[in-house]
Amino acid sequence: MFNVEQTLSDLAFDRSNLDEVWSNQAILFFQYADKLTQSERRVAKAKQVMEEVEARLYNTIRADLSLSGIRPTESLIESKMKNHEKMRAAREAYDAAKSDCEKAKYALEAFRHRRDMIVQASKREFLELEKTGSSTFTALKKHPQE
Repeated sequence: MFNVEQTLSDLAFDRSNLDEVWSNQAILFFQYADKLTQSERRVAKAKQVMEEVEARLYNTIRADLSLSGIRPTESLIESKMKNHEKMRAAREAYDAAKSDCEKAKYALEAFRHRRDMIVQASKREFLELEKTGSSTFTALKKHPQE
């Protein structure tokens, strides 16, 4: 299950410690890209399981109806399949996997936005240091690289 609270915590950053923020950004991005990949695999597996359950139920329901002397129509079979507990459970598992996958996609997109925010914060920090005449920047201005 996708942990939204942990994601929100990971997205937050401290402007006063941009060096650490920058060094963690790539790591966090990779971790969330991996979570997305894993969730996509879970969706594919859940879909496969759901399709297998659907195929087995279709054959079982069709055979049961025929044995009961009821003419099996497609709409009757589909109606019984949709209401069957195994099909509902498989559908719920598939829907849950899809939901987690969507959250992972949005989390990864949020980390792209986080990177942009870090860039902006770094630019602001650079400009502030340049305005205040920080010794590092003053030394660079006085002694340009040769």
